[in-house]
Amino acid sequence: MQHDAFINDEVTRLCRLNDTTLSSPLAPEKWSIKEIIGHMYYWDCYLCEHVLPYIEESVSLPEFPNHDEFNQKAMEKIQRRSPKEVLQQFLRQRRKLITAFSKHPDPLVFTIREGLEDVPYTIEQLRYDFLEHDEHHLLQIRQFLSDRSVDSPKS
Repeated sequence: MQHDAFINDEVTRLCRLNDTTLSSPLAPEKWSIKEIIGHMYYWDCYLCEHVLPYIEESVSLPEFPNHDEFNQKAMEKIQRRSPKEVLQQFLRQRRKLITAFSKHPDPLVFTIREGLEDVPYTIEQLRYDFLEHDEHHLLQIRQFLSDRSVDSPKS
């Protein structure tokens, strides 16, 4: 839960940056802050729509979609949206994701297909995997802002 508040605060602070900074690629051939947050938004949507509603004890869930294809579709969907709109959408969706996770007891065991195997998971493990994913992207954003001498906006 501490992480959830942290992510909310970080993205809320990013909303204070100008659109140029939010739309600039972090490096050549890399995503912008807008695109990173849009990518996180669409994975949150996927979890809320295709994973969490179907989790119950001993259920086996289908494999996650191909990451490259899924991410490409996410980028296409956010193209016409303003950076601030994407960040605000993410914040709303993340609140829904937190609520959806909270509806499942931690000891519940289910499986997710990975290739030819059904890999056992708990809600806690699934959350942890996505928390690591969040941290990876937030680190990229912080480094980008630091390299550009852009202070992450203060609360």
